[in-house]
Amino acid sequence: MKVNIVCLAGIVIAVLSLPRTLAASCPSALHSTGLEAVALSPDGMKIAAAASDGTVFSWDVKSLRQTILKDCLFVSAIAFSPDSSRVAWADGEAQISVFDLPTQRVIQSFRASANEGANMNTIGRLVFSGDGRRLSAQDFTGVRVWSLDSGKKLLTIRAELSVGQIALSHDGTLLAGSTQGLLTLWDVTRREVIRTMSLPAVESVDNLIFAHDDRWLISALSTGKITVWDTETGSKVRTLDGQTGHLELPLIVTASDSLFSAADDGSLRLWDLKTGRVISHWMTSRGFVSSNGEMLLRPGNQPGEVELWRIGSPIKGTVSFVYRSPLCDVNASATTETVIENEVKALKNIGMGKSAAADGTQLSFITYVAADCVSVSITYGEFQSPDSAEAELKRRIRKALRVVEQGPNKDLFGTTIGHRSVILLSEKNGVPTMAAVIRTEGNKYSEISSSSLGLALSVEKRQKSPD
Repeated sequence: MKVNIVCLAGIVIAVLSLPRTLAASCPSALHSTGLEAVALSPDGMKIAAAASDGTVFSWDVKSLRQTILKDCLFVSAIAFSPDSSRVAWADGEAQISVFDLPTQRVIQSFRASANEGANMNTIGRLVFSGDGRRLSAQDFTGVRVWSLDSGKKLLTIRAELSVGQIALSHDGTLLAGSTQGLLTLWDVTRREVIRTMSLPAVESVDNLIFAHDDRWLISALSTGKITVWDTETGSKVRTLDGQTGHLELPLIVTASDSLFSAADDGSLRLWDLKTGRVISHWMTSRGFVSSNGEMLLRPGNQPGEVELWRIGSPIKGTVSFVYRSPLCDVNASATTETVIENEVKALKNIGMGKSAAADGTQLSFITYVAADCVSVSITYGEFQSPDSAEAELKRRIRKALRVVEQGPNKDLFGTTIGHRSVILLSEKNGVPTMAAVIRTEGNKYSEISSSSLGLALSVEKRQKSPD
């Protein structure tokens, strides 16, 4: 294992490189340097991550030291214990493991029994109780709560209740869950529902957390509304107005009854729960807030990168951590036209999906990865009219950081068939981190996006090639 430390424009970057034999020995490893799951410790001093190539590891924020916790393990969820000494993860083998960082060993494992039919690789969230002695997990088969002291399963809630978001009280005796039109409180010891709170039928819950010595339950709804509930009476204490965006990442309550909410629209707010007012507001990438409210772990500008930002500080105080999979051939980096063309020929399909344009038109995309783990996505769709396709192209141009090229889209014979633009979507320290080639042809729209502009242009060239 090798960690290279560099400094660019005042930003410290730790680049992790692992021995090639590590991930290469995992036969089902994904040819990608991306991170499938990340977590920031409550004290803000550690980062835990699970990579696409099956490597689970932690970073020490102060020393930048990286430690492999497990290899050849494909993780869907990861979380720190409240005292930051343990990491829990859910893997694709229907198993949850609790790893003790000081002793560097797994101290507890849980597996769903065969008659439950659980498929744990779909677990979306793991939640510790505030005292760290209990752990809960949610997936499409239901919710479970375990004791970390005895290893016993304390509560099982079946799938038919359709529990979404979950939260555990400080001592783990209360479980909160969002069900169909309700917030429900279970007594874990007695295994029974003790209270329900009604929600508007059209609203779903993005997040839940206990606060104020477990006397309050805070719910973040899909509409952006944050509500504080009294857990004793089930009544509303207050509503926090002014939130925007979805709050799918964990809410954080500080010791002073302040709430951090990090939304997908880039807004980070600090609320006073006693008054319902916003104390501070920042615009940044969404991320994980440490329990002390000092640090934010957010995505970087390239696959495998996360940034640790001291909330409210200048950008020069950001520490960037970059993971490089040993499956990535760094010698194949696209630096010349010949090398780039070879990269295009060797592209591997790693996924596909659907999205929507601004007017609701369905778009499809396919993502490929090159030998050096640089990815490229090709998005395409058919609009109802050429004008609608042009409107989408113009919308993307307006969102661009810079337009590199703009002009007609021509076929092999030089005939104009639409419009074409090459845009820069983001950059870091003057270096492009995401670019796109966007084109229209009648009512058809296509976009080729990648962190490598050269790779995107080469893919476009190959698409136009007659062979």
